[in-house]
Amino acid sequence: MGRPKKYKHNFPSVTQIVDIIDKPGLRYWYGKYGIKECEAKKRSSQKIGHDVHKAIERFVKGVPFDEAREGLNNDQLVMLSYLTDWCSKNDPKPIKMEEALYSHVYKFAGTPDLVCSINGRKTPILVDWKTDSAPRDKAEARERNAKYLWQMAGYSIAYEETYGVCVNSGIIVRASKDLRFEEVKFPRLAEGRREFRMLREIYRRVKGK
Repeated sequence: MGRPKKYKHNFPSVTQIVDIIDKPGLRYWYGKYGIKECEAKKRSSQKIGHDVHKAIERFVKGVPFDEAREGLNNDQLVMLSYLTDWCSKNDPKPIKMEEALYSHVYKFAGTPDLVCSINGRKTPILVDWKTDSAPRDKAEARERNAKYLWQMAGYSIAYEETYGVCVNSGIIVRASKDLRFEEVKFPRLAEGRREFRMLREIYRRVKGK
């Protein structure tokens, strides 16, 4: 979220690599409203999402809801409630949270929101909290879900290289700014891993690193 994080070795991030694929929806948004207005909306949106992310992170770490919610406005509280309701139903047990991961084989880095087990299962799974707006239509949903798959796949590559454990599934948990909830499951990341490696090579050819 916000500005790209700075990683060691000047490695590009997973999200930078995935974003080498153009965003038609973003082009439309900038074309309709103009750069200045869109940049202001983007900064405001990032602040809203950042605060909700920090709140759900505290909640998953065991901070009571009433304490985790401090400082949030009414809309943010609704978004946080969606995420905490998901946690109540799935009982995530953190393994790693907001930890920078590095792939020295493919020379990239990334920071997944959460690697955890859910509902008492031992198999680790990637969970990423999203606070962006819900897709406008099926085409945008397909485009966004493809990028989410590649994002999770990149994290799984770096996690396996770091810890020797293959995380082959992930879940996007979205509490959107238009106050809707969505859960997107990726039960098999294998194909996404192959495609992410292709994107990494495209990024190298385009960006030179």
